[in-house]
Amino acid sequence: MAAARDVAQVKRLVPFFRPQLPRIVLVVALTMVVALAEGGQAYLLQPLLNQVLLRGGDDAAEADDVALVTSLAAAHPDAVADARARAKDVAAPDADAAALPAFAGRTVEDPAWAQDPVCRLLERTRRVLVDARPDDDRRARADLARAVALQAEAGRVLAVAGDPRAADPAARAAAAALSLDARELGRERALRAVKDTLLRILALALGLAAVLGVSRYLTAAISAEVVARVYMDLQLRVVGHVLSLSLGQLQDQRRGDLLTRLVGDLARTANGVLLPLVQVLLLQPVRILLLYCVALVVSWQLSLCLLVLSAVVMLPIRWWGKFIRRSARRRQGAMAEVIEAMHQILSGVRVVKVFRREAFELERFKASTDQAYQAEVSVVRARTGSRTWIHLVNDITFPLVFLAGGYIVVSRLWGLDAGRFATFAGLIILMYRPTKSMVTAYNTLQDSLPSLHRALEVLDTPPRIEADPAAPPLERLEREIAVEGVCFSYDGEAEVLKDVSFTARVGTTTAFVGRTGSGKSTLMDVLARFVDPTAGRVLVDGRPLPGVHLDSWRSRLGLVSQDVFLFNDTVRENIRYGRLDATDAEVEEAARSARIHEEILRLPGGYDYVVGERGARLSGGQIQRLTIARAILRRAEVLLLDEAMSALDAETERLVQAALEDAEKDRTTFAIAHRLSTVRHADQILVLAEGRIVERGTHDELVARGGHYAELVKHMEDPDHGAAPAIPA
Repeated sequence: MAAARDVAQVKRLVPFFRPQLPRIVLVVALTMVVALAEGGQAYLLQPLLNQVLLRGGDDAAEADDVALVTSLAAAHPDAVADARARAKDVAAPDADAAALPAFAGRTVEDPAWAQDPVCRLLERTRRVLVDARPDDDRRARADLARAVALQAEAGRVLAVAGDPRAADPAARAAAAALSLDARELGRERALRAVKDTLLRILALALGLAAVLGVSRYLTAAISAEVVARVYMDLQLRVVGHVLSLSLGQLQDQRRGDLLTRLVGDLARTANGVLLPLVQVLLLQPVRILLLYCVALVVSWQLSLCLLVLSAVVMLPIRWWGKFIRRSARRRQGAMAEVIEAMHQILSGVRVVKVFRREAFELERFKASTDQAYQAEVSVVRARTGSRTWIHLVNDITFPLVFLAGGYIVVSRLWGLDAGRFATFAGLIILMYRPTKSMVTAYNTLQDSLPSLHRALEVLDTPPRIEADPAAPPLERLEREIAVEGVCFSYDGEAEVLKDVSFTARVGTTTAFVGRTGSGKSTLMDVLARFVDPTAGRVLVDGRPLPGVHLDSWRSRLGLVSQDVFLFNDTVRENIRYGRLDATDAEVEEAARSARIHEEILRLPGGYDYVVGERGARLSGGQIQRLTIARAILRRAEVLLLDEAMSALDAETERLVQAALEDAEKDRTTFAIAHRLSTVRHADQILVLAEGRIVERGTHDELVARGGHYAELVKHMEDPDHGAAPAIPA
């Protein structure tokens, strides 16, 4: 069940890989080239071992043979000289290059003769001539033919008496001398053959090394490019999807958990899923398969044994992988708790310090990190166990393979010689490395699949606000914005807004007044279409708001919120964020309207001053006026002011209020305010209580009526009620 889900999750990455298909095909082709080149390198072991390394003579026996011939020649110099003279006229056998060594056939057949030193000398010469293996070069064939003729003459001279041991000393001396001369010719030819073989092996090895170097570089570079591209596309898709979620959905998310998914889980997905998939789990099986095909050519019997052994090795790996995946899932959840705790500490550091709760927060953070630590230890133990198993199998397998191979070579089973076995052993070594990489990648994949799952969960969250791309744009707001019977609930149970209805004509200002929790900010979110009402509707010039192109509607909004936000950028760019194509002159004009131009000029660098994270290098009043300048620059048709001047002193508020009143002349404005000065000039004031509109009218009308609004104003103006600078929240 879990495996099927993992496969389904990995399949969801296919659309991200599809644009990279040409590069992937190229990488697979290069991997095949690498595997074949490595197989070629292993195959070079066969001629190197059989034709070069195993040709070495017995130096002690060679010295004995030379000493024997020297002593016999010293005792019978005339016989040796006559034999060598006659040997010049002996005709060389007429045969092709492949058949020549056959003429150096065994000198004697009786095993007892092998005890005779001269017979042993001829036998060693025969082996040298058999190993000569001449090529089609004419000189090489002539040299070998001459050597074979001398060896044959030596055998004839020695066998004249029927029993080589009964031959007279002179004949034995002549035979030994002729055979040693034949050996010298054969050894010279063999040495030239070895040199030729070594040169061919060297040329092939260098060529294969060059092919391997280029192919490996291209494979690594292109596969890394594919992974980086897929990661970037996945990251863009996830972040784009997050931006498409409604404001309510984002507010429901724990910030630390969301950041963990967007940063930590995506990064782990890239390193632990995308990278192993492309560079290991996609390519290494191709490499192993081709190397195994080469091994089948060398020895299909040993290859079948290797296949059975591999199946036994891989069974425990799957168990380790499941354990790693379960532990990694717990770890990622714990890491999200750690990031959330860290985010809470940094966001509320003022509160932590003023109440001296550093030790308390540290203890809570330690509890979160302990859970993450325990989960991480479980993952590490499982991965270490998997690696240890592979190393253990390797440490046991290699001695067994060489022992079994040695027995097979000595016993001449399955026609396996030393060179072919060395080639097969080299192929096993070449297959071990990608197999180990696959096991490591499999464990890494199991470790990282929970991160992929958490990242995909973000994509699986459907936006509550569905933008209809076919909806017609709003050309211009001409008549009114009407709210009809709007209700809204965040959890589907408790209603925050209840049957709210009103109409705001174009160019008018509507103020929302009420205590905290009365629904003012939620109503503002409905107007901005950050959320859609659960009942009722919002009409723009008679058209339901969902039937208006969302980008078209949002492009006509200007927002100044109580929760102000500035980017860690220059003053100029923070104001220009309201309209990216605005000129510097327009930016400065908006700053003048917000009554902050002069203060900007006094900053180091003026408009190029970097404001810091969330405007940390500015005062609260400066931050709020910059956001007001940003809204003014936007030239929005609809202004949404949510406690736009809560951080301003009385004099600055008066100046900004005058600027906003100028800006509101051609705009439709909705304002939430607790200060009387902010709402006094409004064309209509809506008083909300428990999600309902309980009063509506102008300031004078509502004060004269003596209801909720009058009571709020009374709290502000009557000292006996505890004078306050604002309408009570």
